[in-house]
Amino acid sequence: MIESPVFGMLIVDTEGCIRFLNGTIQSLFGYSQEEIMGETIEKLLPERVRGDHSDFRSDYFKDPEIRAMGEGRDLWALRKDGSTFPVEVGLNPIEIDGERFAVATIVDITTRKTTEETFATVIQSSLFAVLIVDQEGCIRFANETVRELFGYSVEDLKGEKVEILLPDRIRSAHPGHREDYFSKPEVRAMGEGRDLNAKRKDGSEFPVEIGLNPVEVNGSRFAIATIIDITKRKAA
Repeated sequence: MIESPVFGMLIVDTEGCIRFLNGTIQSLFGYSQEEIMGETIEKLLPERVRGDHSDFRSDYFKDPEIRAMGEGRDLWALRKDGSTFPVEVGLNPIEIDGERFAVATIVDITTRKTTEETFATVIQSSLFAVLIVDQEGCIRFANETVRELFGYSVEDLKGEKVEILLPDRIRSAHPGHREDYFSKPEVRAMGEGRDLNAKRKDGSEFPVEIGLNPVEVNGSRFAIATIIDITKRKAA
């Protein structure tokens, strides 16, 4: 398991010394096992964060638990050649012969970050409310116009199911419609011939037009939904 090529894995003692690493760590960081064994974990961190890390490490070992490192913050690692890359780090405390260690699993998320940055550029430049939703219906991005229309902050919506923006009476049927769309994705209006309504955070509803546009990034499918409030048009 430790030599799995999927994750980089390190075992670090309470002093921050690297006591074990798998082959994926060598591939990710460019160091041989001999170069890094016994070094402190700070060797793998950008200089700008090294100074604070020993305090974070001390705090972790005072109350060790299984958790993600730096939740809510962007984490970066440093390769031997001086380049940096974005990572996700999971921490798992273990005890061997009365000595405490932390098992750290490290995932390079460069591809994911690139995808997110591309999406963000597309979304924020739009005059319409724009959502990007994955095949599971999770909202991956929303622009500021979505916040203005629905009353949710972008942070509130990210990761939520798109059904949160639908009236209660149609939520249960929507996952089936979503699956049908992704089985045959195309550029089209949503619900042609039917009146569509959306639901704000405060529970009020308003009529909308929604355009759907499928995209594929790094083998993953998404739908870009543009949403227009047509309240004034309906009232005319």
